[in-house]
Amino acid sequence: MNGGQENRVLIAGAGLAGLAAASALRAGGVPTNVYERATELLPAGAVVSVMANAAAGLERAGLGLLVEEVCVPVQRLDYLDWKGRYL
Repeated sequence: MNGGQENRVLIAGAGLAGLAAASALRAGGVPTNVYERATELLPAGAVVSVMANAAAGLERAGLGLLVEEVCVPVQRLDYLDWKGRYL
C-alpha cells in the first residue's frame, strides 16, 4: 500500500502482449487492469506469429494450453517479393 492507495498495474491494449502480461501479473498476485480502445472484436485479416521463445514465455505464464489449442503449426514458410516471385 502506498499512502492508503492500492498499487496496481494498468495495461493499455488487450492484444496478445497486453493480455499475456496481465495474466502473468495476476498469477503473481499483482492487481492489474486492462484497457482496450476497441469496442468489439473484428476480423483483422492478420496472422499472429508465436515463435518458440514467446511460446515458452506463455507456457511459464500458465498459458501453454492456449497456444496448443488455438495455434496452427507452420508447415511451410515461403518468402516472396512484391511481384509474387520466390526470394
